[in-house]
Amino acid sequence: FSVLEIDGKRLSQYESTYFDTSDYYFYHQHHRGRLNRFKVRFREYVDTQTRFLEVKFKNNKKRTAKNRMAIKEDGAFNINHHQDFLRELNVPQCHDLEVKLVNRYQRIALASEERAERLTIDINLENTSGSELGQVSLGDFAILELKQAKLTRNSVAFDVLRKLNLRPRGFSKYCMGTILT
Repeated sequence: FSVLEIDGKRLSQYESTYFDTSDYYFYHQHHRGRLNRFKVRFREYVDTQTRFLEVKFKNNKKRTAKNRMAIKEDGAFNINHHQDFLRELNVPQCHDLEVKLVNRYQRIALASEERAERLTIDINLENTSGSELGQVSLGDFAILELKQAKLTRNSVAFDVLRKLNLRPRGFSKYCMGTILT
């Protein structure tokens, strides 16, 4: 594996703003295990100052597709300026979306071109919502995600994780942050 390095830094800062309806439609769809569900977020790669509106869709075959559009403007992001993009992707209730959660974390990204896989390690996760609880930090907690072009257990990363007795689990930063805040 090689380590992603940008301007001499191997630890990158991310910030994601998640959108949902006032009654948390997307959260409840995910929590109930519904397929054909959406997640809508504004993601900023802080170190490079690049921003995207991203829509993730998990279909009934448990495959996730991510569509995104680059956001050029600086300052406060307004999702209402991007309704055409959301409608084009058939996002339900897209006209009723509001900010529900902001999470910040740092990521180490490893890649193996030979194996067509990436391993991301997210640490220092903090969640902020508009609720009275405000901000919640997950402390000594890391999220490791092995991303492969084609799912295979024949991976050095998978072998190391298995030897450490770490098994794959589902995890949503949005759902966990919503529960904690």
